[in-house]
Amino acid sequence: MRTAAQAEMVLDENSEAEVVISYLSDLTQQAQAQQTEQERILYHQGVLNLPKMVNDDLALAQEEIELRLLVWTSSTGWAEASQRWAETAFSQLDMPALEESIAAFAKKLLHMEQGLPSNQVVKGLGESVKVMQGNLPTLQALRNPSLRERHWTKLAAIMATPLVTDPPLTLAQLLDLKVVSQQEAVVILSVEASQEAALEDLLDHITFKWNSIDFSLIPFKDVKDAYILGSVEDVTAALEDSMVTMSTILASR
Repeated sequence: MRTAAQAEMVLDENSEAEVVISYLSDLTQQAQAQQTEQERILYHQGVLNLPKMVNDDLALAQEEIELRLLVWTSSTGWAEASQRWAETAFSQLDMPALEESIAAFAKKLLHMEQGLPSNQVVKGLGESVKVMQGNLPTLQALRNPSLRERHWTKLAAIMATPLVTDPPLTLAQLLDLKVVSQQEAVVILSVEASQEAALEDLLDHITFKWNSIDFSLIPFKDVKDAYILGSVEDVTAALEDSMVTMSTILASR
């Protein structure tokens, strides 16, 4: 069984994935059938008080077949996922799902690298996964909801390349622009956008507060249609609070 699991087409990274997966799936079923038969024999040996003869090679063969099948199914799954991401408009890309998927492949990859360190399929998959992991900080920064048109204009100037938004850029098109090569600048720009958004929120808070303040009027003595301001405690408190907030905003410029 182990010899079959090491067939030439299984070891060749250029083999047709569907053929190899089908071959290894058949081997998996054969190994499971042999395991079931071995368990039946061991049971009867126990009933007859005979020495139990365990085929340790079978267990090792099963592990190797399952690991090699994982290698090929993971390689195919990664290729399909990468193609799907590449063709998706970057603005519509589900980043949490993307990050979760990459983490899952990386976890499988670690297991495969430990079990088959010299396998060429594993090496190829590993290189591709690590490239995408390296792209993640840039992609996460570019999907910052705080980015405004002015930030994209600034990024285009840094890259000396116009960033077309209509039609939306796909992930593949964005990567083709070598935006990852400007990762540090992109991350800094994203941080600035978040900080500016926080300041804008503070200004919005001030605006909302003053829009909701009512100045109370009270009659002036007995004079008809004459009024004066009533208590201004709320107004004074709001003014003091707004001044503190404005000081924070000005200090952050």
